[in-house]
This record gives sequence, C-alpha cells and structure tokens, in this order.
Amino acid sequence: LRDLPADDPDMDAFMLDAGFVKLPVLDSHVVDVNFHDDETMLARVGKRARSHVRQIMTSTPGFTRTLHGAGTGTNAGVAKVDANLLKHLHGLYRNVASRKLRINVFELPEALLPSLLENPAWEVVTLTLKPEAGGPAHGRPVAWYAAHVHGDSYTPFFCGLDYDYVYTHGVYRQMLYQILNRASERGMRKVNLGMDADMEKSRFGTSLRKNCVYVQAQDHFNGELLREIAAE
Repeated sequence: LRDLPADDPDMDAFMLDAGFVKLPVLDSHVVDVNFHDDETMLARVGKRARSHVRQIMTSTPGFTRTLHGAGTGTNAGVAKVDANLLKHLHGLYRNVASRKLRINVFELPEALLPSLLENPAWEVVTLTLKPEAGGPAHGRPVAWYAAHVHGDSYTPFFCGLDYDYVYTHGVYRQMLYQILNRASERGMRKVNLGMDADMEKSRFGTSLRKNCVYVQAQDHFNGELLREIAAE
C-alpha cells in the first residue's frame, strides 16, 4: 500500500498490527494557493527562486494553453480531443513514464485518458509551443497534464512531455506554472504536485509532506529481512 502519509500514528498502529512493514518513500510537494496573480505568486517564493519563476512567466506568451474534458467547469474554450491527438498525448506520457522509474511501477493504459475526459472530476490541459517561439511546425502539444479536482484541492495525477523542448524551452517549468495558475483560476486552495522534481517544484514555494509505503511479505524470512532493513 503506497504513497500514504507518514505522520499518521493511528494508521501506523493498525497496519503494523496487521503484519505490515512501514518503509519511507519520496516526499510529496504541496502548494497553498494564496495568490491571485503573477506578482502575488512571486511575493510568496524565496528571493533566490524569484528570478527563475519570473523567467518562466516571461516565456508564457510563447505557449498556448487549451482545456479539455468534462471537468473543466465551463464549456467555454474546451477543445475536443480526436484519436490522433489522444495517440500523441499518450506518446508524450510514455516519454515521462520511461524516465521516472522511481515513482512509476507500471505504465498506465492508453484507454485511461479517454475515460478521464468524460469524467466531471477530471480536466486535461495541453500546452502548445508556438512556431514563432521555436515550437514544432506540426502544432501539436509539447506538454500536458491530467488533474483531479475535488473540493478545494487540485491534484495533477500524470503528465506528458516532449523532451525535445524540455531543456531548450523549459516546457516542464511552464507546465508547473500553468498548473498553479489554473488552480488559482478555479478558486482552489491547495495543489498537490506529487513526488520527484524537487528543485523545480520547490522554486514555487512548495511544502513537503512525508510519505510511506506499507509492505506485507507472506514469507516469514523476507518479512523479518524487511523489518531489519527498515530499522537500519
């Protein structure tokens, strides 16, 4: 059982009593949405990070953001996703999944994204880099993410990236900025940015949440071995 809060003593007692072993995993990044524009967003980040975030904001006019799916909360500006675009987006997701083996334990199926687009609890956001800003001539997205919206929480669950533009045009950084911007637009109070990419996420003033996994081994010897590893 993975990616659970590490600071829950009731959960610890219950799971350990049931024969599970608790092991630490990567921290999660959480952002309090206490800003409403670029200047208030900049004011909440550290001085060292401010120039990086401002540079990301400066590059924003080179991108086009498009909303997709039943969970956008509005019909205005929501674009359809055809089969060719779905195939392209899944390919961008596979680019990320093949590199992030620390947090991906299996590849999500191609049929998942069409289902999310029909679900009112999810929205999909794509980013296209304009050709005049150095983007591809085909005009297809260079980044995208799927976010779950519940109560006052905005949670990007998985994403896709064209790595030809990640390092040259900062598309991952731009996607993080667009996630926070979109959460603010929707009146969210918290963004769950998940694990990994600590440096990029921390520039936006994230706080860290400790996570853990609970593992149960049916073999007694392996269970004891896990306990020793965890203790060390």
